[in-house]
Amino acid sequence: MRQRKVAGEALRPSWNWWVFFGNFAWFFYRKLYVYGAALLIVPTVLERLLGDTPLAFSAGASVMVCVGANMLYVDWALWHVAKANTLNLQGEERVAYLRRVGGVSKWAGGISGVLFGLIALIIFVGLFFKHRRH
Repeated sequence: MRQRKVAGEALRPSWNWWVFFGNFAWFFYRKLYVYGAALLIVPTVLERLLGDTPLAFSAGASVMVCVGANMLYVDWALWHVAKANTLNLQGEERVAYLRRVGGVSKWAGGISGVLFGLIALIIFVGLFFKHRRH
């Protein structure tokens, strides 16, 4: 695995509390749409294929996502800077390209945040009624 560097230092894993509490919404906010969609789809597919996944597996996957999110985002940004270099973009054209592909999407973050909240509400209401029946 190649090691990317920012300001002369290698990228290191670090905990991301926003990912811990916001899950896939953070990825949509940061314009990492494929990763955000994967966090929505993959757990559902795995649950359908494997049945109830063990708590240790789910917790481990969540920790990996929270620890790797910052490195993924920085690597993604550096990839776009390298692409701008490859395309020989300069001046205002380069700035426009990097603004378009980088930064954040408040719309995607807001919509996915509302979706995350609705999913959480459905889960908690389901657990509440399941607990009340027993």
